[in-house]
Amino acid sequence: MVDESSLQTALALPGFAAPRVRYFEPAGLFYECRLLRDKLTLGEDVGSVLSAAALASVLASRSGDSSEEQSRSTSPEPGAKDWLDADDAKYEKYLKNLDPSDCNSQDHYKVLGISKLRWRATEGQIRTAYRQKVLRHHPDKRRHRGVAVKNQEEDYFTCITKAYEQLGLSEQKRRAYDSCDPSFDDTIPAASAVTAENFYDVLAPVFERNARWSTDTRVPSFGDQDSAKEDVDEFYSFWFDFKSWREYSYLDEEDKEKGEDRWERREIEKINRVEREKRRKKETKRIRTLVEMAYAADPRVAKFRQEEKDRKEEGKRAKKDAQRAKRDAEERERREAEEAERARLQAEEEVDRLRREEDRKAKEAQKKLLQKERRRLKQLAQENNYYTDSPSEHLARTEDVAKMCEVFSMEKLKSLNDHLQSPNGVSAPECFAQHIAEVHNELEARSAELMENSKTTKTENPGSALPNWTTDETRVLVKAVSMFPPGTLSRWDVIANYVNEHRKDTTLKPKTERDVVKQVKAIQKMEASAKEKITAGGGQNKLGGGILLEPQAVVTNGTSEQSMEGEKAAAATNWSADEQKLFEQALKTYSSNVADRWDRIAECVPGKTKKDCMRRFKELAELVKAKKAAQEKAK
Repeated sequence: MVDESSLQTALALPGFAAPRVRYFEPAGLFYECRLLRDKLTLGEDVGSVLSAAALASVLASRSGDSSEEQSRSTSPEPGAKDWLDADDAKYEKYLKNLDPSDCNSQDHYKVLGISKLRWRATEGQIRTAYRQKVLRHHPDKRRHRGVAVKNQEEDYFTCITKAYEQLGLSEQKRRAYDSCDPSFDDTIPAASAVTAENFYDVLAPVFERNARWSTDTRVPSFGDQDSAKEDVDEFYSFWFDFKSWREYSYLDEEDKEKGEDRWERREIEKINRVEREKRRKKETKRIRTLVEMAYAADPRVAKFRQEEKDRKEEGKRAKKDAQRAKRDAEERERREAEEAERARLQAEEEVDRLRREEDRKAKEAQKKLLQKERRRLKQLAQENNYYTDSPSEHLARTEDVAKMCEVFSMEKLKSLNDHLQSPNGVSAPECFAQHIAEVHNELEARSAELMENSKTTKTENPGSALPNWTTDETRVLVKAVSMFPPGTLSRWDVIANYVNEHRKDTTLKPKTERDVVKQVKAIQKMEASAKEKITAGGGQNKLGGGILLEPQAVVTNGTSEQSMEGEKAAAATNWSADEQKLFEQALKTYSSNVADRWDRIAECVPGKTKKDCMRRFKELAELVKAKKAAQEKAK
């Protein structure tokens, strides 16, 4: 049988350690400070961490900004009482009278106990003040002290929280409240209350007060009566271009975040933006009024103006003296320069004379070449029967050759003559026809241009007196009348511009449409001998004499005898291109063997009588004879 004592000594207890005493050591200063800092940041009670004596000892041993902030929040130093408001019964009564549901109407600086500093308070001071209020007025703290606390949402501590959110958490929100700070004085003194004696005492504080709104912190000093002009100019330049950061979002009637949807929030923001802009413009006007009033009443500005005026007067006097001395010297130099200029002009005139002589010789040579090419073209056309087999086109081709001689340049005529003599791929008749079309286009373009110039001339010289006509102008007029036959658009305007452009003396007064018509009538009234003299002496174009010089009246002893026959003869000369074409076709249709030939021809040409057609035929016959005689004479 086993002994019980032996069994007891053999019993083992596996898995259990022998009991031992555990020793607890302090967590250390670093842990306690960190725990204390976290609780203070969260606004929780720190009494459970350390006793008051230990807490004061710990905070006193810490260094840097964090130790100063912690000490202000729990055990403020004596200097802290200078900027913190007293947290007494009066302050607590003020907090209890606040409406937690209307925190925007409260004074946030006063709620946090920094009404002495207000906008000058730093972020650290705002945090310190808030922590002080949390330690004393947090609902948990008051319950711990045995104070009854209402519903936390209706408790006045909500006002403290809102004040800190407005001032301590966002720089933008703080600026919004500072812009509408009820303690700020927006008034400016009246202009009548500012004099030269009290100027600095009255306006210096006003500018200093409003300088807080400047976006640029480097605000120039107001200065005193001894300030330099540069400093005064810098001061007013700054304030006339004053840029303010003041904004009025804090005064918005509605919070856009309360909108139920995006559209409603956008509409609320639009309304708020309009109201902010109105207040901003009003503030800008207030600052502008203050600056303008100060500038107008500043005795320093008046003094600087007077000094500037005196300086300018002194400068004017010195300038006049210098000008007087300068005029005397210039007079001497002028006389010397005139002598030198006279000699120089004489030399230049001699050079110009030689150059003009060379130009004249070159023009004469060019003119001879042009005349040579014209004669060459006329000779080629005559030798080849004007490159046509139709007798009716013979007369028209004769006029076309004259027009080409008048319009084409020497180079153009030479090129045409070379092609006609030795055509290169194009037959001579085709080449001749192409150049006829080209000259017609050129004349039409010139006609349009001259008509436009005529309108301009009539606009610039309305009602001008009719000038006298020179022999050269009469020659150009006769040539223009033959070049632009009846039927040409704005014929007399075109002729007048042609005369103004092609006469030798371009300095004479321009001829108008009325001048041209009057001169043509005067030439038509002249005797035949005088007309021939003008035609021969002026070098009239050989193609135009017969039509232009058709007499309308006979001058006898200084009197004009007009007759109905003369008027009909004058009317007969006005043949359009279509009438001329019909007339030529009728001449081909009815030969001279037809008994009533001229009656039938008159029926084919509307608006023309038998006498008109006969007279036209005689004119054309005389014209052809005159051209042939002139050609024979030229040979």
